[in-house]
Amino acid sequence: RMPHSPMLPESKGTCTFSWRDEDGWIYAVVSYNNRICRYKPKEGIMEDLGNPTPWKEDNDRFYPVGLFTSAPVRAGNGKIYYAVLNENVPYYDGAEIIEFDPETGVKRNLGTMKLSDGTNACVLGEGDLGADGRIYWGDGNHGKRGGMMWAFDPSKVPDDYEPVEEVDRVPRFGALPEMRYVKTGNKNKIWRLRPQVRAFPQFKPLWEKTFNEGRLDTVSLIKSGYPLWDNGIYAMSEPYEGYIYGIAGGENYYLFRVSENTLELEQLGRIPATEKIFNGNGIVACKEGVFVVGDDLCRWSEESGLSIFKDFPDGEYPAALARDRENPYLYVLKDPSNQLAVIDLKTRNEIRSYGLYGPVQSRWLAPLQGGGVMGFEGNAVVCKIDSGLRIEKMEQHFPSLKGLEFISEVTSVTTDAAGIVWGGTREGYLFSADPGKKTVTNHGKPGPYYLKGIVTKDGVVYSMSGGDFGETHLFTYKRDTGFEDKGIITKKLVNCAVRGNDDKIYIGEYSSSSSIIRFSDHSGENIQ
Repeated sequence: RMPHSPMLPESKGTCTFSWRDEDGWIYAVVSYNNRICRYKPKEGIMEDLGNPTPWKEDNDRFYPVGLFTSAPVRAGNGKIYYAVLNENVPYYDGAEIIEFDPETGVKRNLGTMKLSDGTNACVLGEGDLGADGRIYWGDGNHGKRGGMMWAFDPSKVPDDYEPVEEVDRVPRFGALPEMRYVKTGNKNKIWRLRPQVRAFPQFKPLWEKTFNEGRLDTVSLIKSGYPLWDNGIYAMSEPYEGYIYGIAGGENYYLFRVSENTLELEQLGRIPATEKIFNGNGIVACKEGVFVVGDDLCRWSEESGLSIFKDFPDGEYPAALARDRENPYLYVLKDPSNQLAVIDLKTRNEIRSYGLYGPVQSRWLAPLQGGGVMGFEGNAVVCKIDSGLRIEKMEQHFPSLKGLEFISEVTSVTTDAAGIVWGGTREGYLFSADPGKKTVTNHGKPGPYYLKGIVTKDGVVYSMSGGDFGETHLFTYKRDTGFEDKGIITKKLVNCAVRGNDDKIYIGEYSSSSSIIRFSDHSGENIQ
């Protein structure tokens, strides 16, 4: 399996261009997220060569140049060359040539391709190494000049070469951090191409099954005043005083609340956010107010409306929140520093900060009974902060596909009445974590897609799973009987769900025309 982005389904981890060098390595570009990898079929070895573009050192964040990458070709000097094209249309606004040394892991941006008249040039196609030592790339996307073939001579690029003008693109949000290449033998970056052994029975969901269990009530965001294409539901809070609060939007972000009694929806204000809000715990409702993520940490109250509760330095912003169940603490996961801060809600001071290991793709925090919080890091690591603010990593990891742990992602979590944390992953696994016993259990997967909207109710675990184009199914899970497909609960994607104080489940859609779905049934058995 080739590496792919945790923000995208596995079905988009497809190969667009590939090329074989004289040593037998086959180089491939993964579509939609541009990760470059290479493999040897005979030996069954695959190596992830990381994102196509180098780091920008100004703020230690990764700036991928574009969405499209040409075929990577290995030149006679042992270095790999490819072109990266800006994601914004028109496609012919300039490709940038990247040089990658697989022995050192160093990438250099050699600058933007330009014709003699100053017109930007591009490369988007297959490539090959000619007998003359030059690399030949094909392109058919130049709107002004039509298809062309380009010849690139690596011997004319000395080690001290610097581009004439620095390339400064607008960063694409949500990019993966640079994965440094390491030599063959490091088992953390190299894996054998063999299937994962399953410890649970195969489950076959009924993908065409119509949902007919329980009652569904909906409220449309468009009919409540939200514009089309700007009403995807990103996050919802646990209920507080009869309301469930949430974040909706797209280019703009809004705070709303929905009444558990009448299902009426109210807009409460626009959230100041220029960075894209991640899917995750972006909102907390408690007695100190309603806290939401944005460019800074914001708070809403009936008396003062929406205001900034705590400023964040430029280039840093809150990504996920959780309220401690025993102490007046707010846990804040900060991006891109990967710091988990503890803020005293009475003084607004940051009383503790933890540096997390590696990139944190999972923007989910689970508050624990008795105080503390559980978080999920890169490489499928589970970490726990107890009521005394002591942090530790649990020995067992949450489930992930073998070889892709470094981009594993938790897509939903909840804490049940017994204090057990239940979570779903991007690859579709359901797991539980016991903070007392410090164990993590893999319960398998009901289908091929991610699990969102994990909710526990009356001893049953509910989860939502759907394909690229909607048709989200509702699955239930019991320890004694396993998964059951309840059918298609909505034709759209689902991003989050919470359990109300009325024991009904509130589901947030994520589409160009979203609704909140209230689901109620009468099932229930205790989870043993």
